[in-house]
Amino acid sequence: MVDSWQNLTPKDRFNIQSSERLSNLDHQVLTSFYEPIIGTTGFALINLLWTTLQVQPAMSSFDHAFLLKTLNVDLPALYEARTKLEATGLVQTFVDTGSNPKVYQFRLIAPLAPHAFFKDDLLSVLLLDVIGEQAYSELADQYLPSVKIDSHATNITKSFFDVFSIATGKLTQQPKAITQVQSQMLAEQKEPVQAESTTDADFDFKFLADILKKSYVDLKQLNEYRNLILTEHALYGLDETEIAKVITSATDISTNRFDAEKMKALVSEQFERTAMTVNAVENKASVQAPVEDSSDTAALTAPEQELVKAASAYDPIDFLQGIKQATGGFVTAGEQRILRQLVSRQLFSTATVNIMIYYILNDMKLPTLNKNLVDTMANDWSRSKVQTPQDALLEIHRHQENASSRGPRRNTPAKSVETLPDWAKEGYQPKASEQSLSKTELDELNQQLAELEKRNTEKGGQ
Repeated sequence: MVDSWQNLTPKDRFNIQSSERLSNLDHQVLTSFYEPIIGTTGFALINLLWTTLQVQPAMSSFDHAFLLKTLNVDLPALYEARTKLEATGLVQTFVDTGSNPKVYQFRLIAPLAPHAFFKDDLLSVLLLDVIGEQAYSELADQYLPSVKIDSHATNITKSFFDVFSIATGKLTQQPKAITQVQSQMLAEQKEPVQAESTTDADFDFKFLADILKKSYVDLKQLNEYRNLILTEHALYGLDETEIAKVITSATDISTNRFDAEKMKALVSEQFERTAMTVNAVENKASVQAPVEDSSDTAALTAPEQELVKAASAYDPIDFLQGIKQATGGFVTAGEQRILRQLVSRQLFSTATVNIMIYYILNDMKLPTLNKNLVDTMANDWSRSKVQTPQDALLEIHRHQENASSRGPRRNTPAKSVETLPDWAKEGYQPKASEQSLSKTELDELNQQLAELEKRNTEKGGQ
């Protein structure tokens, strides 16, 4: 079943289930941590679902008109709010399409505890982007209080068996009632499903670990921050060696603790420094695997096929930087946050993200990436099962054809991708006047690229 708001009707039924109950802390976390992410409508919806579950008999059935009337929203807004709850792990949705009207089941999930939320790379990045560093730090201070025990104090806490007595036989052979309940709990527990990252294939975590073995970094933390590392790699095109340097710089030498927020800041600062001194897209060696040929390629124009090649050869930040420099602009901190958030969701390949960048800045003639527009396009492309840059271009065609069939609109962009900027064309060589590096710096850069190419060749032959 294709899931979209068009398939939802006010007559569709739903019931609400949950194996959990919200605590006072859960309510506080929903307000402080989740509301900035899911928005006011999403926040109102999750509160309405929890309240309805608590006051109505189990498995009571309602129609979606109840939600529309109570929240005073339309179907598209209700659908968007629900998908935000699903994406943030607050709701799981199931649907039975065999009945008429359809019957939905909403399984409510309690919000993460504060410490678990801060450890979640995707949610923490999203919250930071919305509320800013100061408010984010204040939340951490409020919800992650430190406990300091006087070093001269003695621990006199009693153990369980110092206070209570239980027959040994009940421990070696548990009563049937306890066994049944524990078995039921185990059956209901499910491991969270992680989406397969499109960047796993071209990033070698073993090689990264080998590099960091020589440092003071605690290697056990690598897996904990796997999503963050892959996001920075996909967004900025950092290889294993560059990621290792950033991780080392973001790790406290005295405690061996890795600071994820410091890593994000260091990567962003490094990019901004580079953007001021060198054109990041000139003669850049691609670190991504080439996009596989698609049967849909034949439906693309020659310039569009060239664009697909260019989009596959650059990382999103470098691709964005190329477009900005071609038009005399620059990459803003906000645009970096927007792309980091989009890439971290792992919905699309980096080449597909580049097509979205090109469409917004080149075809729509917008000066900067807009968060609401990017989110809207990402939702639309995800529902349309866009997976490759070819799919993205065909989806753009369909969108423009639909817009044309509804009649002329003011400021409607021309058919996408008829011309490519010089920097994106194959074999482009910058003019001498465009090169801002000294001869010494260029020699050093060429040497580094040669060493990187040699190492990649050696890795590929293993």
